[in-house]
Formats: sequence, structure tokens, C-alpha cells
Amino acid sequence: MFFRWDDGTEVFNVEACCPGCDTHPDEHYKDWPNKLTDIDVKMNGYLRSLTPEEELGLFLETRGHCLYDNGRIDEALVCYARAYELMPDTFSRIANVHKAMDYKLKEFQRKYQELAAKLVVEEQSDD
Repeated sequence: MFFRWDDGTEVFNVEACCPGCDTHPDEHYKDWPNKLTDIDVKMNGYLRSLTPEEELGLFLETRGHCLYDNGRIDEALVCYARAYELMPDTFSRIANVHKAMDYKLKEFQRKYQELAAKLVVEEQSDD
């Protein structure tokens, strides 16, 4: 669990995923767990305080991941799309919408092929 405290005068990071709690500065996360470039930080909205709308967007994105991982793609797509509406300037939000849409497109293509094959078989049996 990572969160950022920002009361307008004091800002610090809190990481509560290990025994106890760590409060590393932003610079720590530019090198750990993976190196982040300034472009990564900007494109994904990292290392800054979120607005209430962005907090909701992040929650919806996380909910979308849970739904997607459990095969509930339609519901995940709704969460991803709403998260994108709330956080349109971050790359991962649109990437998640694309991921879910790509899954649905492949599902529709598979169903189309099955239906087309069934129609061919029916037409051949009518002859």
C-alpha cells in the first residue's frame, strides 16, 4: 500500500507494505523498484498528489483490474472508461481501455467466425 500525505504544508510518501512503515522521498521511487524517466513520471502521473477525482479514477482503475482478471471484461471496461474520463492525461488509463476493447474485439471476431462456420455447414446440409 502506497499513499501520499499532502495537507498543503507538509508532503510525504507512506509505504505500508512491509513490516512497519517506510517514508521514502520521491527520488527513491525514481530508481526503485524500476528506473523511472521524467517522461514515465509525467505520462503516468506518478509522484504527485492526486485530486479527489483522480483518487476515484485510480480506485476505478484498480477495480477494473480485479474485474478484468476475473473475466468480467464488460464491467472492467466501464471502470477503465470512467477512470480515463477522470484522469485523461495519464497513459495507463487509455492503455487499459485499449486492453479491454482489444479483448472484446477478439471475442467478437471469434464469435463471428463460429457463426459464419455454422451458417456454411447449414447451407451445405440444405443442398
